[in-house]
Amino acid sequence: MMKNKFENIHVFTTDTVLGMGCSIKDKKSLELIYDLKQRDCSKKIIILLANIEQLYALENITNEQKNILNKYWPGAVSFIINQQGYRIPDNNSLRNFLLEKGPFYVTSCNVSGHPAIESIEIAKKEFTQLVNFNDFGPMSQDASAVIDLDNNVLLRASKIINKW
Repeated sequence: MMKNKFENIHVFTTDTVLGMGCSIKDKKSLELIYDLKQRDCSKKIIILLANIEQLYALENITNEQKNILNKYWPGAVSFIINQQGYRIPDNNSLRNFLLEKGPFYVTSCNVSGHPAIESIEIAKKEFTQLVNFNDFGPMSQDASAVIDLDNNVLLRASKIINKW
């Protein structure tokens, strides 16, 4: 049986919008995600984490940053630290998955510039080459806020945060 080159890409519900992702150790699958989404390679993809300890393994965090992160995580706020975005989702099933699999690069499940896909059923029809679909429960359908902690600026407002 031929190996499916998309087998390590997962589509799953999050606390915000439907996500598409892969392990941060799997650069080939990350490239495939950029291709599937027709996404500009200069646009980075955030990393979803199970807990703050996974972040400590990847970045040196100041006490000031730690206090900010602990205030908003888990939740629908992504923070950019050293030019990479991170988020801990407010979804126990998804966090357990990330605890087992490790941190994942995750982006919205859609073609760049198109509306977000709102269900796994639609994603299966849009991305027929993908095989891993996980329903971790209901989604808000609202994208996360994005805050650049490197420059202390709000890059994308949300219902939760509209000023910084």
